[in-house]
Amino acid sequence: IDKYGNSPLHCAAKIGHNKIGELLINAGANINQFNHAYELPFDLAIRSGQDAFILFFLKTELKLGVKKNPIDLEGYY
Repeated sequence: IDKYGNSPLHCAAKIGHNKIGELLINAGANINQFNHAYELPFDLAIRSGQDAFILFFLKTELKLGVKKNPIDLEGYY
């Protein structure tokens, strides 16, 4: 965790590194962990324009059975 509360998964999401994100999630990284600005890794991926990571993350959430995101993501953000 860095001084901003970003986990390694936050950093992978911000730069769009899908392989690292996958490794971290498979190792048990918490996809629902907030940083100090109350941002999830998914939020950082959106803010950074990491479309490929966003799609990867959504597929991962489906595999994990997480149903947290609203149906209309574009309208939500």
